[in-house]
Amino acid sequence: MSQLPDLLDEPLGDASLIPTFLLCRFARRSVTVALSGADGGDEVFAGYPTYQAHASPTPTSTCQRGCAERLVRPAVERLPVSLANLSLDFRLKRFIEGMPFDAPERHAVWLGSFAPVEQRDLFTDEALAQMDAPPSYDAFREILRSRTGHLVARPHAVPGLEGLLGEGVLTKVDRASMACSLEVRVPMLDRSIVELAASFPGHLKLHGFTTKYVLKRALRGSFPERS
Repeated sequence: MSQLPDLLDEPLGDASLIPTFLLCRFARRSVTVALSGADGGDEVFAGYPTYQAHASPTPTSTCQRGCAERLVRPAVERLPVSLANLSLDFRLKRFIEGMPFDAPERHAVWLGSFAPVEQRDLFTDEALAQMDAPPSYDAFREILRSRTGHLVARPHAVPGLEGLLGEGVLTKVDRASMACSLEVRVPMLDRSIVELAASFPGHLKLHGFTTKYVLKRALRGSFPERS
C-alpha cells in the first residue's frame, strides 16, 4: 500500500483507489485480464443521480437560483441526518449546494467537486497570479456551447466522459491495475456502444426519473431483479 503515491504520478483525490488496488491484487492471483462493468455505464447512459437532479424543475437565471437556494436551504438543513449511502438528506443538501450555479458548475458540485470559489481557495495568491486565468469550469462550459441538445442527452459533454471518467475514474483503475500487472478492459466504453448511446434522445437514458433506462430495458431478464 505504501507504494501507491509513487504510482499515481499526479494528485488524485479518490480514496476508492485503495479498495480498487486491493481488488486488482486479489484478481491478479487468478487472471491477467479483467473486465470492468462498473466504469462507463453511468457516464454514457446518464446513470448518476445528478441527471435526475438536472431533470428536476429548477430556476433558470442566476438570481432566481440564488433566491431559491436561500429559501429552501433552511428547511433542508433541518432534515434528520442519515448515515445511509446517498440518503435523502445528503442528496437534498448536495442539490441545494449546486443550485446557484450554471449547468457545468452545478453538475460538478453535485458530483462532489469543488465549487469555483473553493477551487481558488486551494491556491495561494502567488500561484493564482501565475495563472493565465483562475480555476474554473470554463472548459466544460465551452464544450456545452459547442453542442446541441439537453444535457441528459449528451452527458459526455459535461464532467462525465470528458472529466470525471477520463481524468479520475479511468486514471485510478489504470494506476491500481497496472501496479498489480493486471489489465482491466472497459466494455461499456467500446466505441460502438458510446456512439450508439450518443445517438439516443435523452428520454431513452433518463426516462422520468429512471436512470439508464434503455440499458436496463435491453438487459431485462438477463440478470436477477434487485430485491
